[in-house]
Amino acid sequence: MSYSYGALKTYMPEMVEVLVDCVRNPALLDWEVKEEIMKLKAELAEASSNPEAFLLDALHSSGYSGALANPLIASEASVSRLNTDVLEEFLALNYTSPRIVLAASGVDHDELVSIAEPLLSDIPTATGTGKPKSVYVGGEYRRAADSSNTDLALAFELPGGWLKEKEFATASVLQALLGGGGVFTWGRPGKGLHSRLNPLVNEFDQIKSISAFKNVHSNTGIFGIHASTEAAFVPKVIDLAARELTSLATPGQGTLTVLCSSVIKLFTVHLIA
Repeated sequence: MSYSYGALKTYMPEMVEVLVDCVRNPALLDWEVKEEIMKLKAELAEASSNPEAFLLDALHSSGYSGALANPLIASEASVSRLNTDVLEEFLALNYTSPRIVLAASGVDHDELVSIAEPLLSDIPTATGTGKPKSVYVGGEYRRAADSSNTDLALAFELPGGWLKEKEFATASVLQALLGGGGVFTWGRPGKGLHSRLNPLVNEFDQIKSISAFKNVHSNTGIFGIHASTEAAFVPKVIDLAARELTSLATPGQGTLTVLCSSVIKLFTVHLIA
């Protein structure tokens, strides 16, 4: 969770005070909590019908044991149990000094510390047992849906997560190389002619979209291919995805040329952005 504020530098003391007050003294009114719960239920109903959001949740719940296996898309039953007391308990447990970071841009560090320290010095320390651990175990998840298309994901662990920069950079290049897109995709790097996956959409009418993805955490992550296709064509799509991944594991000169081109395009995109 994050709280942010933007204003002129001369108002920095007021900004810090307002942010700290929002964090430490939230007004959790019963009627507002109930109103937000109703909004949350509507958002969750929409998210549950979003294949990409659901697949990412399913990959974590089936692929990991530990904290990362917990769902991001809450069930309606769990949301219904929320109330002011539950929220206050959550704040007391999680809003502790080791978990808080105060960051600012365009201000003097010493001045920021002098303003924030009196407001934050008495925040309680954590009483927990440390960061929860997660272990990648792999798995499979299936759910029936009232849809003419089937969405599937073939994923693998990305060991090290953000902390292993070399592996993360490699995964980023592979994602750019595989690329992907849908029926109406064309053009930019990672799409169309620059992609290894998107031509499959043109070759097979049954495939509506196919693309590489990654989701990275501090110490681990997942990398894979997501596709939307006709139900009867799922086995073929899995074979095609495996073929592309296998070809990358045993590259020839042509693949190496495309890989170098993708590296250049990837860094060009980042530099422009």
